[in-house]
Amino acid sequence: MISHKHKFIFLHIPKTAGTSILEALSEYPHLLFPAKFRYGHPKLQEYFDSFNDKYNLEEYFIFSFCRNPFGRLVSAFNYIQGG
Repeated sequence: MISHKHKFIFLHIPKTAGTSILEALSEYPHLLFPAKFRYGHPKLQEYFDSFNDKYNLEEYFIFSFCRNPFGRLVSAFNYIQGG
């Protein structure tokens, strides 16, 4: 997700509630959800390659959320076990 109005980029890291964040912010019309990035988890370089010719992305605030690796491991284990 990118906002040129507020100059920020949100990078979605898998299994960190990124989908919930995207859904919560999707009602704001100035946020862009580029079609090529709508599915999957684009890397920062992909944003730069996509927009850098028109915008100076080095001026943008770039953020994401991370998760405790052990918590993620426990969650993945529980998911595999069906619980």
